[in-house]
Amino acid sequence: EPVMRLDLDVTESKLGDVLADLSLKRGALVLHVDTNTREQESFSSRGSGGSMTARVAAHVPLAELLGYATAVRSLTAGEASFTTEYVHHAPVLSYSSSSGSSS
Repeated sequence: EPVMRLDLDVTESKLGDVLADLSLKRGALVLHVDTNTREQESFSSRGSGGSMTARVAAHVPLAELLGYATAVRSLTAGEASFTTEYVHHAPVLSYSSSSGSSS
């Protein structure tokens, strides 16, 4: 299965929500969280006043990122941005049979 690197910039006030959501993603691995960044480029056009942001880096299976833009927008009230990049293929655990999958 393709695994993607997810780089996400989010305001610190929404960081917990984003990390909680990532922890629910099958096969997701958070690589690091950097909370020592100032909002300058990503959110300056929205008038955020230079509040603190966090940068999250994670490896997430591609299938888990389908619809992620909508989920992040909902979780953060539009106060986040992210990019993805292919990293590698890897075996990833499938969903359990109790989740309704017929595999």
